[in-house]
Amino acid sequence: MKNIIKYITVLTGFLGVFLMSSCDELPEEQFVKYVLFARNGFVEHQFEYRSDTLLRKDISVSVSGTSVLNKDLDFTIAVDPDTLKDYNYARYLEDSSLYLQTLPDSCYSFESLSGTVKAGDEYGLIPVNIIGSKVNKFHNYVLPLRIVSASEYTIAPVYSVLMLEVQFVNNYSGTYVFTSSVSGIQRNGNLEFKVVDENTCFFISNYTGDVYNTYPPILVTFNSDNSLTISGRDEDELNIVESDTTLAGETTNYFEEDEKALTRTLTLTFSYYDPVSESTKLFDGVMVMALEEE
Repeated sequence: MKNIIKYITVLTGFLGVFLMSSCDELPEEQFVKYVLFARNGFVEHQFEYRSDTLLRKDISVSVSGTSVLNKDLDFTIAVDPDTLKDYNYARYLEDSSLYLQTLPDSCYSFESLSGTVKAGDEYGLIPVNIIGSKVNKFHNYVLPLRIVSASEYTIAPVYSVLMLEVQFVNNYSGTYVFTSSVSGIQRNGNLEFKVVDENTCFFISNYTGDVYNTYPPILVTFNSDNSLTISGRDEDELNIVESDTTLAGETTNYFEEDEKALTRTLTLTFSYYDPVSESTKLFDGVMVMALEEE
């Protein structure tokens, strides 16, 4: 038994020396270096909407691996609509009504499509400017990008693609919990208010998710006197008639002695023409959003 213990002790010692020796002899770079987008795949990005200002987003390209770059790496990216076509088909198959659209050329600008990861740095940046006032807010747009060249190393086969979904936010956009009646039919759940401009959002009255091509959007403008104006797009001819539309305002609700929540409550009552059912409908609802305290 003593001999066995002695044998195990000697073996453990040899293994320790071997492992320490192996660690000392590890190469500086232990993996294959790839050029890739720091954030890749499908990425949602929210821009705070401003109609008179370019909305900037920095596109970050980096190099994988364990060693620091010892010389500059130049790279080039390109807008690649085919990537979005493949994504749409893979996700939605033949239902083209759900397809995301490539952001039109008129809605963005690059100072350059080429950039550099400097020696010793972890990434290089290419800024893109989104022109919010030119974007059709009633469509879901994606800017599909791909790394097309690099002066050193291999372009990552998967992580070299970025599909940047352009989303806008303002002071009133976001998710509201709603309870409503549409011509006597009760509905409740979550409702998304999406940006039209700085003070206007839209929602879908017959809410069906992210599909805007079936039911026309209802526009809500938040006025400085705490009132709301309900309208529709000119082309939809909704013939909206407001009945009792007010913005109840921001209130602090106390649920328990040590818990409180700041909320915004909207009370909406209006009639509109529904082109799907070819009838006039009455919308009567209350919507509440939880707000972050400053």
